[in-house]
Amino acid sequence: MLKKEKYGKKSKIKKIKENNFCYSNFIINRCWCGGYFAYKNIIENQKQTKTIDDGKKDKNIPSKKIEENSQISQTERNKLTSLQKNETIYVRPPFGAKFLIKANNKDLSVVFDHFDSPDKRKKDKYKEKSPSFSLVDSNTKKSDLNKQGAQEVSEFLGIENLLKYYRDEFKSSLTIFGGDTNIKNENYYLARKFSDEIESTLDKNLKFKGYGEKYLTSLGTKGNYSNQYDKMFFINNDKENFGIDTIKGDTVKEYKIDIYKTFKYFIEKDILKRLNDFKESKNDNLTIRNRISDHAPVFSDVNLKNVTKIENIKVDSTLLQGYEGLRKSDKTLRIAHWNILNYNGGKAKSLAIANIIYKSGFDLVGLTEINDKAGETVKEIVDNLNTLDNSQRFKFIVQNREDTIIPQFLIDQQRFGKDQTEQVAIIYDSKNFEFKESKSYTKLIKYFVD
Repeated sequence: MLKKEKYGKKSKIKKIKENNFCYSNFIINRCWCGGYFAYKNIIENQKQTKTIDDGKKDKNIPSKKIEENSQISQTERNKLTSLQKNETIYVRPPFGAKFLIKANNKDLSVVFDHFDSPDKRKKDKYKEKSPSFSLVDSNTKKSDLNKQGAQEVSEFLGIENLLKYYRDEFKSSLTIFGGDTNIKNENYYLARKFSDEIESTLDKNLKFKGYGEKYLTSLGTKGNYSNQYDKMFFINNDKENFGIDTIKGDTVKEYKIDIYKTFKYFIEKDILKRLNDFKESKNDNLTIRNRISDHAPVFSDVNLKNVTKIENIKVDSTLLQGYEGLRKSDKTLRIAHWNILNYNGGKAKSLAIANIIYKSGFDLVGLTEINDKAGETVKEIVDNLNTLDNSQRFKFIVQNREDTIIPQFLIDQQRFGKDQTEQVAIIYDSKNFEFKESKSYTKLIKYFVD
């Protein structure tokens, strides 16, 4: 239970009981002071959790019976003691949120996640199975699919139900998924198994070999990009009001932000070197990969069709000189995803991330691979964003840590690792978005094994 004490226009939230304090219940735009977080008119209602115990029983809690693909409460997920052969769960539960777009009064839902690690998990007690070879089609090889583990493939194939769940749950006109899927280039054909209702920012039939590294997003160790792990999909139920830019070939339009150019376009290395937590590797490329992220951010541009102009986040003019394909109109909202590599706060890292987000013109970005218990440190990025903009327009929400707990039996079996526990955060521009509610995805999903 949380005790709330008002002081004029501000209020303090006392942390009365650890298990009931959930950063996903708040939009944090002030600072930690005197042992409390200070908030100003920013407490938001959510379906998933309640800030203050009203003594009423939640009628939405499902029964104890667990069926395949059924919704289960987070408590029931945490208490699972077994899974059937053909079922699994997301190792890191996806986190979705609903926003009102102020310019057209339409609802947008976004969901972000970091899927299971690539390749097959092999531990003393557990050896991950290969994906079902029934997934192979006439244009692919079994050997390519066999490079993946069944877990990340199953999580990827769950994207269609994931998007439809948030569309229906939040009754949204537009629903967007962004995530580090860990699906290798040669297995992107799996996206063709989705129905036509599921659209992709990158064309589902795109073959990456002809485009070099243009659409690859994971950073290699030699200044290269190695895999197209990071993907975005969407359901657009309102094409009269929304148009989504898609990429079907070698176009000028960019899909990722080339963070190897961090010190050229986003922030001078000398600025970061002044901060005592900045550490250099043997060259700039490795410094960026090791200290900022080993993934490039990816984005989808949402064009608002029936508005004249919005005050969106502008792309830095110097960046546009090098990347014309990053240009956006004054009626476009840029929705992004970024895996930010073991994020645990830090002055140098949060400053670099903020500069990349801001100068890339991101209006909303889902951040994954935030370390367990580090969700609140995303505030450091938000504070830097607001300093760059000289405003308080950037806010954020964070997935409830309790939602991310992995059932103990899966850790005991070494099927999942304890270190895979992470949180998701969503940073957004409050001038264009009004936060409505958020929820983690707690469904059982189909396990694609033979």
